[in-house]
Amino acid sequence: MTTNTSLFKKSLRSATMGVAVTAITAFGAGQAYCAETDTSSTAQPGDSQSAGVAILDVNRIISEAKAAKAVNEQMEKYQKDFQAEIKKQEDALRTLNNQLVKEEKTLDAPAFEKKKADFDKKVASLQRTVMTRNSELQQAAQTSMEQVRGAVVDISEKIRVARGFAIVLPSSFPVAFDKGLDITDEVVVALNKQLPTVNVKIAKTNTASTKTAKKAPTGKTKAAESAAAA
Repeated sequence: MTTNTSLFKKSLRSATMGVAVTAITAFGAGQAYCAETDTSSTAQPGDSQSAGVAILDVNRIISEAKAAKAVNEQMEKYQKDFQAEIKKQEDALRTLNNQLVKEEKTLDAPAFEKKKADFDKKVASLQRTVMTRNSELQQAAQTSMEQVRGAVVDISEKIRVARGFAIVLPSSFPVAFDKGLDITDEVVVALNKQLPTVNVKIAKTNTASTKTAKKAPTGKTKAAESAAAA
């Protein structure tokens, strides 16, 4: 019987996957921004807005807006710290695995099985940590980018009303469009003033404290019953 490190190696490969794209997906890159308002009297023939459509480049918002860049920079740091934390645990498991491989030749079956079971528990614990932390990072990125998206929708709506557009579409939606319909520059300038930065907060999931809290009432009840019996 031999030990196998593939389990914890596989868990590490998925540690932070998905976080990098969360900013775009949370922003709603494929969503149109519109309102049911009659603006026909505002649009003038010959003007670009007479078509009733404005274009917004979401990728440029994410790459150029100060708030979006702040979110991405903070998420990169959190991800880097997480990878360093996981690497330490990976190295410890690798060392333990190598030790088990050597001890398999000298230990009797029951003793080896016990050590292997302990090793498997550590691997499972790391996998749970990876899944939990990855979920925390994704949720933090999504919550933070929702703040940026909310501000973009607000600014886009103001521009739409002021210039008589009927709808604001992401640039990825139409096959081709007149550059005069692009309001991205206006939105970025306004967004940098309205929301210059966003503070990313990671909400920690503390399952241990939750379990402890659930067990506490049971302990108190038993103590009370013992006192009553005395």
